[in-house]
Amino acid sequence: ENTVVKVYIQASDLDISKIASADVTLSPTTLSIRIQSADNATLVLSKQRLSHAIDVDKSRHNLPKTGHKLSITLCKADPRQVWTQLFSKQGQTETLTPMTFI
Repeated sequence: ENTVVKVYIQASDLDISKIASADVTLSPTTLSIRIQSADNATLVLSKQRLSHAIDVDKSRHNLPKTGHKLSITLCKADPRQVWTQLFSKQGQTETLTPMTFI
């Protein structure tokens, strides 16, 4: 069973040279991301409702020193659930694009 969902955000896909810092906030049903670029631009993915619940304590994120890619690993609360989309279609707000999730 696939117990995690991985989200990758590439600096180049956001038209920035480097992700200087990233603040990732998780709840069992939401994901929020605030990215600061090397040239002080701020990009925000406001609180988004996930399509399924996650285990916040087991989920994590990583930003290498190069700042080229933010990786977020979301651990599924129910590993039997198949995720066909990252976010719920209900109550969706502004999204930071493009993102890849597998």
